[in-house]
Amino acid sequence: MPAHDFLTDFALVLGSAGLATVLCRALGLPSLLGYLLAGLAIGPHTLFPLFADEPTVHTLAELGVILLMFGVGLEFSVGRLLRAGRVAAVVAAIEIGLMLTLGAAAAGLLGWARADAFVAGAVIAISSTMVIARAFGEHAAPPALRELVLGVLVVEDIVAILLLVFIGRGESLADGAAVAKALLRLGLFLLGSVAVGALVVPRFLRAAMKAGRPETLLVASVGLAFGAAVLARSAGYSVALGAFLAGSLAADAGAGHRLERLIRPLRDLFVAVFFVATGMQFDPSTLATLWPLILGATALVVIGKVVGVSLGAFLTGHGARLSVRAGFTMAQIGEFSFIVATAAGAGGGARAELLPVAIGTAILTAALAPWLMARGDAVATVVDRRLPPPLQALNALAGSWRAMLAGPAHGSATPDAGRVAPVLRAIGVEVLLLAGVTAGVVVNASALARWAQGALRLGADNAVRAVALGGLVAALPFLVRIARQVEQLAARLAARAIPLRPSGSMDPGRAPRAALSGLLHGLLVLVVGLPLAVLAQLVFPAWEPALLLGAWFAVAAWALWRSTRDLEGHLRASSELVASTMEWPAVGAGHDAATMELPLAELEALLPGIGPFVALELPEAAAGAGKSLGELNVRGLTGATVVAIRRPTETVVAPSSEQRLLAGDVLVLLGTADAVGEARALLGARLRAAA
Repeated sequence: MPAHDFLTDFALVLGSAGLATVLCRALGLPSLLGYLLAGLAIGPHTLFPLFADEPTVHTLAELGVILLMFGVGLEFSVGRLLRAGRVAAVVAAIEIGLMLTLGAAAAGLLGWARADAFVAGAVIAISSTMVIARAFGEHAAPPALRELVLGVLVVEDIVAILLLVFIGRGESLADGAAVAKALLRLGLFLLGSVAVGALVVPRFLRAAMKAGRPETLLVASVGLAFGAAVLARSAGYSVALGAFLAGSLAADAGAGHRLERLIRPLRDLFVAVFFVATGMQFDPSTLATLWPLILGATALVVIGKVVGVSLGAFLTGHGARLSVRAGFTMAQIGEFSFIVATAAGAGGGARAELLPVAIGTAILTAALAPWLMARGDAVATVVDRRLPPPLQALNALAGSWRAMLAGPAHGSATPDAGRVAPVLRAIGVEVLLLAGVTAGVVVNASALARWAQGALRLGADNAVRAVALGGLVAALPFLVRIARQVEQLAARLAARAIPLRPSGSMDPGRAPRAALSGLLHGLLVLVVGLPLAVLAQLVFPAWEPALLLGAWFAVAAWALWRSTRDLEGHLRASSELVASTMEWPAVGAGHDAATMELPLAELEALLPGIGPFVALELPEAAAGAGKSLGELNVRGLTGATVVAIRRPTETVVAPSSEQRLLAGDVLVLLGTADAVGEARALLGARLRAAA
């Protein structure tokens, strides 16, 4: 191609991208949407006579993928993954597992093959880091929301890399032997890459840094990224994996932050080219046939991610309001969806309509993202206020329980009550046995189908269904044992946080322990069940694993609801006990500082699982004086719950959102230390323990 043709294409791409992103920023829309629309405008399907050469732009787009994944690798480290926390990992596991399950089930109901259905689920599973990072950069967000969402995004990036490894090779995901060989090849490739890279990359980068010139380090690092991408492609993997490995090795060498700053402008430039190239592949004429799929996928992304993230965050002890806001923030797809769809197409493992549907869905969800984020707070506030009373009790205590579970284990009256290691081992054994049975069915599926055709005189299709049904029946005993052990694990974890009392003695921790056990049971059902459902969809019809998981979770949810009804009554009784037994000195009177602290400590010992209690006093000039709890939105904004209000003339137990606060009120709050601190600042209150 002549040089001026290449320059023309490059000018078209960058000029259209620049114009589109300026317009989108002016309208408050994500830049990603502008890039996709720019690609649509200059693509071969455009109505205008001027368009860029598609192969040339695709070559440039591959540069964007390499630089994007190199940047992801620079930001990844084991330390950062650990800082993301177990909570973020659990929320991400629930969200990704739910999206993979829903996407594969929906595609399976449309008649897609199991491998294609799995890829469809992978396309809608990963949120757009680019859209969310830009949104957080342009609009202030609470630290707790940023920490949770960014932690989930870190885990999503790692899962996306793993998905790319298999999808990009075009392996038959339903072939157990092929998957096992792929895992072995991947392990050898990663082991060799990391071993050689750990010897070469740090020395190479240190030599570049010793030169003391930024351009030397920039050229060296970009050369490293592209060299690793070439090696990965030569080994049969995607260039994205090679670039990611190069970035992570550079980060481990201590050059991550410096390199990230250096390559950011170059990366942003070619990432824009990547999105423009992706938009060029969308043919508007396909809307006549694909619009139902695009609208359906968009609805699945928005609803599935809002539900998945919100449910995962709520079950891990975050407040309802924060959980719902996180769900609305992550309700879109982006760069990884295109990379996964493109890799699947290159490996021969994707339907032709998958990439256009992914592009159309990304355009719609990117356009909806600012609207969803802006209204997420209002929806979260409504949800928080309208929770049924039993769930309000759970919402008030879940944050404190999360802190209890993260702390040291407490002794229990029954020595084995809090031991979780044996149950974890038992679950692991059952999962391995289940995997073995399933693998046996998969490997021998053809032989079993032929036997069914001959012995049972079934047609070919019915024989395949009979084999799948037989495999499901063979797996049921293992699934039942796993379900029982998961319930037992939840009970033991709850006993570690809220110890059991000796048999025959009064047990005031029974109701909160049962509710915590129910909460953990529902959480563990999703954490254990969703990965099993995802793997099962590679073997059985897509709707069957989803149906079984739904039934299992429904049973756990019903048990949780029953326990929260008991918890509601227990919390109300505890609040009445707090109000009636604490010594309430007259406002402004001098008294010993321990007057308030001693009763609180005694009550927390008497009411395990309910607390810690903190007493706050509203002075005359307090910001909360004269306003109702609903107007202040104390629980929604801080996570702390006001359980009692004491005045010289009355005591209000479990106040409603319409309850108005007065100067001189003494409030008893439940919540974590951070939540109570935020509530104190919001109300303008002081600790009720002044001398």
